[in-house]
Amino acid sequence: MIQLNKVLIIGSGSIGQRHAGNIKSLIPDIEFMFLKRTETPCELIRELGAKVVSDMYQAINWGPDFAIISSPSSYHYADLLSLISSKIPFYIEKPVVTSRLHLEELSIIDIESLPVTMSGCNLRFLPVVVKLRQLLDEKIIGNVVRATFEAGQWLPDWRPNQNYSTSYSASSVMGGGVILDLIHEVDIARFLFGEFSEIHAFAGKFSSLNIQSEDTACIILRPTSGKLLLSINIDYVSRKPKRKYEIVGDKGSIVLDITNNSMYLVTQSDEIILDNDSLSFDIPNTYITSMTEFLKAVSSGVKTSQDLSEGLLSAELAIKIKEAAGL
Repeated sequence: MIQLNKVLIIGSGSIGQRHAGNIKSLIPDIEFMFLKRTETPCELIRELGAKVVSDMYQAINWGPDFAIISSPSSYHYADLLSLISSKIPFYIEKPVVTSRLHLEELSIIDIESLPVTMSGCNLRFLPVVVKLRQLLDEKIIGNVVRATFEAGQWLPDWRPNQNYSTSYSASSVMGGGVILDLIHEVDIARFLFGEFSEIHAFAGKFSSLNIQSEDTACIILRPTSGKLLLSINIDYVSRKPKRKYEIVGDKGSIVLDITNNSMYLVTQSDEIILDNDSLSFDIPNTYITSMTEFLKAVSSGVKTSQDLSEGLLSAELAIKIKEAAGL
């Protein structure tokens, strides 16, 4: 096992700070360096006694044992290329990339030859999502014919300490917009049902929000197997946060309401609670679970359960959805 002594955090926004705090709790004595491209203050950096640099060359010369890519989405491509060329293991936030060009350029990389990588699709670690996948594998509702995923939240409420109109979410150029920003639903669709061969989508900026990215998207997908239809409806506009999935089969339906901590089975005669334990719906803990897996993998040199290739497949599906919507 390799001892981990130094970590590079690329980006000091809310998600970078979350990862830094979790790493500190898992490896208390680790040294931190932040790569910051803006002058915005960060109290956590002072609390951690972290070093701060403004360019990747300095960061790599410091010799980190691993890195966290939590920069704005549009910077991910350049950041991961620097880490790949320096053979530094990395955990990369979603989405891995935001453009077709970058996706194609990364397709020539032999991912199997890279150091340990992990894509930050942490919702796959939510216990109730894992349980849902197991129930579907067991065919508890028979043959699935339709699935609907819904997620939304009023964008100004996402990051109360930041002006939403200047955030990366507000800018398509920076990788914002609901299709890439809410890629968790796209990724969970793949996690549960595999790859998709047919894609239809409508999306646009329809609300009064002061943004230059799409705030609403309605997506229809047909998996490669062609045996079910799946829809994803996502937005920046819902005044109450919502994340709800309904899976319909010929023996019943499963409704997973993540926002309200419930998953239940619907049959012709009954509604049966499958899970309402708050621990099963603890999204913040999924960041710790995924980071724990990544750190163990870096220490031992083993592959993670969702390496760079998994993140690229979900990014590719999201980009295809944007293209289908004419974005």
